[in-house]
Amino acid sequence: MSSWRTLLLRVGDKCPEYGGAVDYKEHIETCYGVLWREFEHSKDEISEVGLINLEDEDFGKNIVDDLHCKLQEALSSENCDKIRTLMRFLTVLMCSKVILPSSVIEVFETLLSSAATIIDEDAGNPSWQPCADFYITCILSCLPWGGTELIEQVPDEFDRVIVGIQSYLSIRKHSQDTSFIVFEADEDKSAKEKDFVEDLWDHIQILSTNGWKVDSVPRPHLSFEEQLVSGKSYNLSPISCPKQSTSSSRSTISRERENYEAKLKYPQRLRRLHIFPSNKIEKMQPIDRFIVEDRKECASYMASLPVPFRYEYLMAETIFSQIMFLPQPPFKPIYYALVIIDLCKALPGAFPAVVAGAVRSLFNRIGDLDMECRTRLILWFSHHLSNFQYFWPWEEWAHVKDLPRWAPQRVFVQEVLEREVRLSYWDKIKQFAIEVVIQTLLDIGSKSFTHLITVLERYGQVIAKLCTDQNMQVLLIDEVSSYWKNNTQMTAIAIDRMMGYRIISNLAIVSWVFSFSNIEQFHVSDRPWEILRNAINKTYNRIADLRKEIQTLKRVFC
Repeated sequence: MSSWRTLLLRVGDKCPEYGGAVDYKEHIETCYGVLWREFEHSKDEISEVGLINLEDEDFGKNIVDDLHCKLQEALSSENCDKIRTLMRFLTVLMCSKVILPSSVIEVFETLLSSAATIIDEDAGNPSWQPCADFYITCILSCLPWGGTELIEQVPDEFDRVIVGIQSYLSIRKHSQDTSFIVFEADEDKSAKEKDFVEDLWDHIQILSTNGWKVDSVPRPHLSFEEQLVSGKSYNLSPISCPKQSTSSSRSTISRERENYEAKLKYPQRLRRLHIFPSNKIEKMQPIDRFIVEDRKECASYMASLPVPFRYEYLMAETIFSQIMFLPQPPFKPIYYALVIIDLCKALPGAFPAVVAGAVRSLFNRIGDLDMECRTRLILWFSHHLSNFQYFWPWEEWAHVKDLPRWAPQRVFVQEVLEREVRLSYWDKIKQFAIEVVIQTLLDIGSKSFTHLITVLERYGQVIAKLCTDQNMQVLLIDEVSSYWKNNTQMTAIAIDRMMGYRIISNLAIVSWVFSFSNIEQFHVSDRPWEILRNAINKTYNRIADLRKEIQTLKRVFC
């Protein structure tokens, strides 16, 4: 059955290529014929209903009953993703004449009634408004797929649902949190902006005015409307929403705690992040933005969405909106980094330029960007560049070197470059550089003591630049000891001369002598103690020389 499921998915994948042609009808009929021949052998594995309900009414009834059980289970377990997906499936089944429109209206009214009860001050618990908003969002999100059928077949009942939603929106509280605004300059505007539910409602009203026609929603069932009308439609058994506990305390702290718990269970939809100018993305109908932004629906097919407009800019805005969603994004940052990388590879001619445009736009407003969002942008951008050979037109940002050290744009570029160093394993590169350089130079100076002195005098500055701190100097001593492991005398001489040329410090020698790698030699070899004695003697001699110079200067100037 997996091969036929693959065939069905291929028909769905071809949606963008049909372009309004009637070819898909022939493809669906062919697929239906194959499925019907195999139906008696694999009834339990068919997940798409389609035309099979015309031939076997029991099959359609079983699908409806199974849908009821799964939807009720999802509501009881508060599984938001399943609820939203099953509601969409319920609506599409109604379009295919498998479920009665009145059953869909009943489900809508059940969710609407529960939402209204939740935000009622007396009978419910307004702290759980995120749950109520989610129910309303589920209803509204079904309308682009089934609004036409509902207004044609059950106009009075559908109007009753619309009026109920209007009543709900009139009493719900506007969802706003200025602490989660991405750009600080937008805080004043946020109070006037509509939240997601209000914005979606406006889009639905515009959709209603346009006759419920949406270009981004494929409607292949219309080609089979004459056949589907003769099929039997089924009632969906009543469902019930879980009752939220009423607020036992009226204190602000208690309500805020309950509201926090509600937001965890019923996450709010993302605030739109405006990155690109409106002429890049506003050629679509307002409802198209909602349809394409739905991450669960487009995650697997973002590179080939069935929409008649360019959506790369919208897709980039949606992804960056999630990356910078406050207080934390829905998924781990690495998830979005990988999604963007995959999209750049899948759409090499379009998406990389869009991502670059988004980075430039955000860079220009980096001073207004929230600090948490700024950090996320730095981490994502540095990781992204490390996967594309660090390619970026850096000359565009060359001007930041003339800005003050605290300037946001300069700090941004500096932080990105520092993280690029980390991602390029700079410490490992420096370690390898020391190994290669020191082993090479020691090999040149291994012929004699004179050769060693010549190498240290000639290349001492190179070695000193590689070993600028004590840790790197300890690594240098370790390399010398490893190279001369069979010659204790040359090990002691080389380290002593390096200290004499101030390539390594006495503290580095002490740290190396008492390092873990030398513990086994403490009682079996004089090698580390000889090197330590030489360092102590040289340090003492330097101190003695300095004292003499001080005494001489005192006699001269006193």
